[in-house]
Amino acid sequence: MRCIKKRAETPIWFLQRVCLASLLAASTALAGEIPSLIQLQTSEVQQAWSEVQASIEENAKQSQPMPEPYFARAEIWSLVNNHDAAMRDYLQAARLSIEAGQSLETQASYFNKLYEALDNLDRAPRARVVGLGKKHYARGVHAFWQGDFGTALSELDNAVSLEPTEPLHWYFRALTYKRLNRNRRAQHDALMGAHLEQSADDNQRVGTALTRVQGKLRLWLEAYRRDAPDRVVGLRARKPS
Repeated sequence: MRCIKKRAETPIWFLQRVCLASLLAASTALAGEIPSLIQLQTSEVQQAWSEVQASIEENAKQSQPMPEPYFARAEIWSLVNNHDAAMRDYLQAARLSIEAGQSLETQASYFNKLYEALDNLDRAPRARVVGLGKKHYARGVHAFWQGDFGTALSELDNAVSLEPTEPLHWYFRALTYKRLNRNRRAQHDALMGAHLEQSADDNQRVGTALTRVQGKLRLWLEAYRRDAPDRVVGLRARKPS
């Protein structure tokens, strides 16, 4: 195991967090599958990802998990502009920090990063690798209709990270979470998809792609598509200044 080498453009706090989290994984094999977006990064980022991912898996076995590994992974996600994933990891780090009784200053640092990720996400980053994102989306949708929701989730995670402005990627990941009874994640993704669809100029394409989704699942999704503006306003209103 090794920490990544410092470059001129690499913030020192990023290196410190990665190194701290990596210590947990000293006796653990590096995590296997690397997300497609991470695979497109430098070897240093890929190595950091593998080490931090391994530390998270080891950390999860502890009676009182540490927040630092999640913070380190969030920093990597932010570095590659996957602000949605970064936001989830910052939130998890903040929760664990509270449970561990860390100082208010430390807790505040996690929440500040969380709101920074939320602001970045709200600015709707550009699609990065369109062709590769569509391939993962197609595989994810196929797995979804086959009832293989684990594979569907993995593929749609990659699709979202590679093309975060495509509403269908969020919608089908929301439907997958719904099938897995992970309702909070499903609601989040449905809201994101609806928000992006409101900004798109090809809603008919989106509706056509959702034609096969019927019954209670379709009614659930349509509630988000219909009420997206009000829900987004409510979400922003709850955000502290």
